Amino acid sequence: MFGARGIAIQFQIFNGQRKSSYENEHNFYTVHLNERDANVRVLAPLLRTVLDEHATEQAEDGHEPASRIIINLPVLCDPSVDPPRYMKMAHAIAHAVDQTRGDIPFEYMSLLFEDVGIEDLWAWMLTLPASIEVLEVGMCAPAKWVVPSAVWEHLPRLKTIAVLTSRTNDGAIGPAVEITRPLG
Repeated sequence: MFGARGIAIQFQIFNGQRKSSYENEHNFYTVHLNERDANVRVLAPLLRTVLDEHATEQAEDGHEPASRIIINLPVLCDPSVDPPRYMKMAHAIAHAVDQTRGDIPFEYMSLLFEDVGIEDLWAWMLTLPASIEVLEVGMCAPAKWVVPSAVWEHLPRLKTIAVLTSRTNDGAIGPAVEITRPLG
């Protein structure tokens, strides 16, 4: 999907008795993550295994190692997981990636938030690792898009915040907003 130069990891979060696991389909990894395992202590070794497996496969196929990591948290598998818990899990995933990535850039993280206010999003972004370069967020459209300077200061590598909005009247996909780092 992203060629020999990138590793894509999609997370499917669930709740229940099943253990967390992962599968690989042509350099696209799907991590089936039990909510109880959504912490750095459990995630870091799992992600280290994924990254090591990917590096081994790339070497065996004569390809260079990954030059970027792409994380996708598209939807929740369990509707009982509320937005604050989802934000906490996304936070743990981001920090686990940051701890295990070595010198591979953490290029892109995509997630979908429901019922999260813009102020909550900015506060949450202040807890992310500074290595993220692009953040794509799906959420309801706020009245204004002013990113606090503290967010840009905290995330020095962040180049773009891409927001895919939904219309509040019918929930359909609304306009996309791309916010780029201010110059200077």
